[in-house]
This record gives sequence, C-alpha cells and structure tokens, in this order.
Amino acid sequence: GAVQRVRPKLMTVAMITLIGFLASNYFGYKFFVVIDRIFAQLPVVKLLYSAIKDFILAFAGEKRSFDKPAIVEITAGGPKVVGFITREDLKFLSLSEHVAVYLPQSYNFAGQVMIFPSERVTPIDIESSKAMAFIVSGGVLGK
Repeated sequence: GAVQRVRPKLMTVAMITLIGFLASNYFGYKFFVVIDRIFAQLPVVKLLYSAIKDFILAFAGEKRSFDKPAIVEITAGGPKVVGFITREDLKFLSLSEHVAVYLPQSYNFAGQVMIFPSERVTPIDIESSKAMAFIVSGGVLGK
C-alpha cells in the first residue's frame, strides 16, 4: 500500500542525508574521492553514476543550473508549471526568443528539458530549494 511506496523514498532521503554528513568532514571527503574514482572507471556504473552526479551538481554544486525558478504558461491562459530556467541563450538552436526550462517530475528524480517562448516564462523570486521541494512533493511542500 501507501506505506510500501513511501518507505523507499524515506530510505533514499536517509541515504542522501548520510552521504552529505559523511562528505562534510575530512575523512568522509577522502573516502568519497576514492569512491568517485572507482565509479568513474566502471563501464556500466560510470554512465549512471555520472548522470546522477551531474544532476546533483546542477542543483547544489558550484556550477548550479537550477538557480532560476520560473513559472511557465504551457498554453495562453492555460495550465502553468514550475520549473528552472537552465539556459537563456538558444541562438545555437536558431531560437533566439526562447529559453530552456527543466521541468522536474513529482515524486521522481526525472524530468524534461523543454523550450518555451521567453514571454511564456516568468522568473519567480523564491529559493531554488523551495521550488524543487514544491515540485518533487507534488505541490505539498515549499511554504
């Protein structure tokens, strides 16, 4: 039932918290440097590990990509979604009046990058972590 669906998510949050705690001290840092090197060399693991690592660094690393929360109007006067502007210059795609917006999925570590006309994207003045909490929780969190 519902408890069985929530338990893996709670375990994931607990694991992320533990990893963050370990990485925040010197010995934990050294341990993760070694683990990072090992994972980066394993053929199949490398692909998945690199994707997850890039996603986490995009949200919390020094080169954050998810630091511009925005509301996107899908159709004129229609539904709106909360996402993150990840790229404002799309001239290389011949789309100078468009922006790239990452739309995370609720209760999932997945999402889509979609391209919208700039006039349909409105930046919002809230912390990125609150916007992500709102999206990932299905609109329950993020007060």
